[in-house]
Amino acid sequence: MIELVFIACLAANSGACGEKQILQLPDIGLMGCMTTAQARLAQWTESHPGYRIERWSCGWSNPNEREA
Repeated sequence: MIELVFIACLAANSGACGEKQILQLPDIGLMGCMTTAQARLAQWTESHPGYRIERWSCGWSNPNEREA
């Protein structure tokens, strides 16, 4: 399964950051994750208004999995 991993920081305190994940559908693939990431992150920030996204990436939730 592909996941979108990102670092979210409190807007009021840039030192308070943490890693978050959004699991993607298993058939979306890495390219699908990359093309939908900004929309998914925008949706996440709307429901978490006190945070801002520092950086993000897409990858396998289990490194032993490989896209068919």
